Amino acid sequence: MACVSETPERKKYMNFTQPYLSFPLVIITANDAPFIRGLADLNQKKVAFAEFLADHSRVKDNFPDIIPYFVRTPPEKIEAVSLGKAEACIENIATASYLIQKNNLANLKIAAPSGLPNTEIAFASRNDWSLLNNILNKALESVTKEEQDAIYKKWVPVRFEYKADWSEILKWLISVGSVFVIIMGITLFWNRKLSKEISVRKQIEKALQKAKEAAEAANRAKSEFLANMSHELRTPLNATIGFAQVMARSQTLPPEHQENVSIIRRSGEHLLTLINQVLELSKIEAGRTTLNETVFDLYQLLDESEDLFLLRVKEKNLRLMFDRSPDLPQYIRSDEVKLRQILINLLNNAIKFTQEGGVAVRVQSSKCRMQNDKYGRIIIRPFSLCTLHFALEDTGPGISPDELEGVFKAFVQTSGGRAQEGTGLGLAISRKFVQMMGGDITVQSEPGKGSLFKFDIQVEIADAGSVNIKQSARHIIALQPGQIVWRILIVDDRPDNRRLLVKLLAPLGFDIREAENGQEAVEISESYEPHLIWMDMRMPVMDGYEATKRIRSTIKGQSVAIIALTASAFEEERSVVLSAGCDDFLRKPFREHELFDMMKKHLGVCYIYEKDENLPDSEQIKEENRKALTAEAVSALPPGIVKDLENAAIRGNMDAISAVIEAIRVSNAPLADALTDLADGFQYAEILNLTPQPPSLKGKGEF
Repeated sequence: MACVSETPERKKYMNFTQPYLSFPLVIITANDAPFIRGLADLNQKKVAFAEFLADHSRVKDNFPDIIPYFVRTPPEKIEAVSLGKAEACIENIATASYLIQKNNLANLKIAAPSGLPNTEIAFASRNDWSLLNNILNKALESVTKEEQDAIYKKWVPVRFEYKADWSEILKWLISVGSVFVIIMGITLFWNRKLSKEISVRKQIEKALQKAKEAAEAANRAKSEFLANMSHELRTPLNATIGFAQVMARSQTLPPEHQENVSIIRRSGEHLLTLINQVLELSKIEAGRTTLNETVFDLYQLLDESEDLFLLRVKEKNLRLMFDRSPDLPQYIRSDEVKLRQILINLLNNAIKFTQEGGVAVRVQSSKCRMQNDKYGRIIIRPFSLCTLHFALEDTGPGISPDELEGVFKAFVQTSGGRAQEGTGLGLAISRKFVQMMGGDITVQSEPGKGSLFKFDIQVEIADAGSVNIKQSARHIIALQPGQIVWRILIVDDRPDNRRLLVKLLAPLGFDIREAENGQEAVEISESYEPHLIWMDMRMPVMDGYEATKRIRSTIKGQSVAIIALTASAFEEERSVVLSAGCDDFLRKPFREHELFDMMKKHLGVCYIYEKDENLPDSEQIKEENRKALTAEAVSALPPGIVKDLENAAIRGNMDAISAVIEAIRVSNAPLADALTDLADGFQYAEILNLTPQPPSLKGKGEF
């Protein structure tokens, strides 16, 4: 642009040359207008401004009371004052003098200076065309001072009688016009280039959008496929595994048939494991897997993991060793299910590939974050942070260096693994779980020298009181007498699934009714008034979601327990089921003890269990605790804890004793249980006798 005044707004998107003309701004009024000294005298007066010029923006901030009257061009401003449409206008003296003279507006006068900065006239170009701006500045520098003064005098004469020298103006306009033509040429060139680039970019964006939509559609199709496959595969497995459990309870089944049933059950469990691994990896990739942290007994988890593989290692004549450090905390807060699955996956691989020698599992903990009170004594708080270090070593064939990088990739098996059963997903899932739990897993291996897998996880230390003691899955043989007759409604469109539940529940004394769809369930529930409904969620005619809502809408249906039976493998299905009105959620295929535990939880059903000779009674547990209660065991504790125990026992401070016992429980749970028995019986002297304090204090019972 060849004639532009610089403003802050314009400077954001344009570069300006050095000014080539500067004109003072003056106030123009009618000849008969009152005397005006400056802009302050124009408050509450109508002043003409050009819409697209900068004059109004210069005035409005400092003189907001001026009433603007907008026109399109500078000549229209002066014309508005001449015709009385506005009381004044502001214009540079050159333009004002020229227009007044040209249009013979004898009724106007230049009333006063405006006090605003001079109008600086310059060239302007796009702010990304700095080269053009430099060219224009050099062109302006070629105009001499005499030429500038001549132009100024022609536009701003001392008197109104003025006649422009059009030859000079024409010469100047030709120069400016040449520059303008160059600018326009460059502008057109860049506009065409930018237009082409924008067109290409839009095409790329459209292609990316289509690819994104295709990926989202594929992901939705995959999720829907997995959900359907989960239901279709797990539903028949529910019948297979379930009826194998029913047959295993038979006392009349010959031993060879018992073995056949066991094979059927194990095969079904193995198939379920493979299906679960594929679905689990899909859930992880889709971000649908979360941690479910609970407080549990780490020692018990390790013992159960060891027991799970004892039979297999004996069959292969291998050794299996579990070694845990003395300072390993017994009770922790973490995701028990995922930690168990990690250990099972690693142990399963190690035992599967090891033909001679054995497998060793070592578990250690790093120093927990503990605090001291003002006396320097250790304060054990529930849920102190700690890192567990697991190492699993085998004497198997090892892994070649070129296969180590892919050992944690999904569906990838080593050369030795291809000869074995499996999906190649166990290690991939284990690594994802470990990373979710705040650590990572590594492997060291050489062909012929075995393999060493290591992983760390972040956990929180808990106390024994936070742990829900798990009962062993004992075989139920009957209902305890003296209970009401429990009415159970089974709703499932598949006869095999209904028959399985009937086989499990009816022999124990439950009263059973069946419905093959949600509509029948609503009708039967109204008259039968069941205590509990086992509700399948996918059925024809009416599904379980709608049936549950209708049953809940009745007065009788408010108190009935409704437990969903679903073959879905996705955890988010739980929230959908519970929001429909179900009280709980049991996934197919279920285990026998899971079914009965759920009924005990929601109805309070009492069972008679088959006696298990291997289960220790309470006296046996107490005897084991008493064996742990020795002076040697107390002396082996950290000196600070022993001193705290001694001081608490001398003072007879029950709260202090309990705090010290909880600190001991982290490293020696049996000793802590035995000390708790003494503290509960106020046997402080017995506690004191176990500590290495002076002989004069031993045996004293008054505190």
